[in-house]
Amino acid sequence: MGSDPDSMEGSGGSDAPADGMGGAAAVDDATIVDVAADADSLTSLVGALEAAGLVEALSADGEFTVFAPDDAAFEAFEAENPGVLASLSEDELRAVLTYHVVGAQVRSSDLVSGSIAQTLSGDYVAIDLSDGVKVNSAVVTSADIAASNGVIHVIDRIILPPSENVVETAVSAGSFSQLAAALVATGLDETLSTGGPFTVFAPPDAAFEAFESENPGVLASLSTEQLSEVLLYHVTEGWVGAADLEDGASVPTLLEGASLSVDLSSGVVINSSSVDSANILTTNGVIHVIDEILLPPSP
Repeated sequence: MGSDPDSMEGSGGSDAPADGMGGAAAVDDATIVDVAADADSLTSLVGALEAAGLVEALSADGEFTVFAPDDAAFEAFEAENPGVLASLSEDELRAVLTYHVVGAQVRSSDLVSGSIAQTLSGDYVAIDLSDGVKVNSAVVTSADIAASNGVIHVIDRIILPPSENVVETAVSAGSFSQLAAALVATGLDETLSTGGPFTVFAPPDAAFEAFESENPGVLASLSTEQLSEVLLYHVTEGWVGAADLEDGASVPTLLEGASLSVDLSSGVVINSSSVDSANILTTNGVIHVIDEILLPPSP
């Protein structure tokens, strides 16, 4: 249930061209590649598009949105990751660059905070409007630069598609060791590693510790089947970004016949658990961190 770029609504934006973009944005037949090539600050991006064989694709008729890292973003990435971009194969570079492109025209006024949007690479990006405009961790520095086949938003860093699945992401975070152990104990780690897409409402170790303090020994006493039911109650199918959650909605879970309730009256609350961190993107789904373990309803 990922956000459709054609239906995004939200914050306003500027129609002014970016600094260094010249007058290309005003030329009716200038494609995205033309506009970027005429800019003073997007030369590295244009070179990368040429190296990846994407110039023709982004010059074609259609509607595209490009989150375009400027030259300073390429320089910063090279400083932090010497030689990495140069070492990528054409396919690998294409995957990175298409992660910056959405296959629809999305102006700044169409963006919704908490939404996720699928890119041409197949992976998703997350939009955050809580402090400026961010795409994943990149800040939009110039918005709504028009082209004949779409729009460019300049960003201050290169963004990379996720490289880990739901389980790997949780393990790498370091704060979900008890959740990971429970998944392994029930065999659900393989399901959440190889299947999907999934949306996981993930309790961290602190939530497990709080539950144990209030309910000593309860989790340890569960059979494998019972523990599986608890874990499946934390997972729904598809890409569900925070902005996709509707107040009062009932969200079906992988536990057959059991749903989660959504309350948006004060933050984002799933049943009685608050979402502390949303839209953590993985290769096969999205994770929302919650502050309590969710228990399925009694039969």
